[in-house]
Amino acid sequence: MPLASLHRVLKLTLTLVVLVASWEALCRLLQIPAFLIPAPSQVALRLYDKHDLYFMHTWITIYETTAGFFLAVAFGIVLRRSLL
Repeated sequence: MPLASLHRVLKLTLTLVVLVASWEALCRLLQIPAFLIPAPSQVALRLYDKHDLYFMHTWITIYETTAGFFLAVAFGIVLRRSLL
């Protein structure tokens, strides 16, 4: 990996770490209620606790999105051919 690319990746990673750490710190210091803005640690814990539920719903969403895309493409092709 070229040095410029490595530098860019490190900058982006550091920026992400600083943003998430700031988010966590502000949520704790200002005692923001979790229903408004949950801290990243609460989000990660919830994702870990209910990973099976999120995994199942993720696959359903991917299936529905893919099916909808292919139906739209098929409908668009049929519509285009009928207009020619």
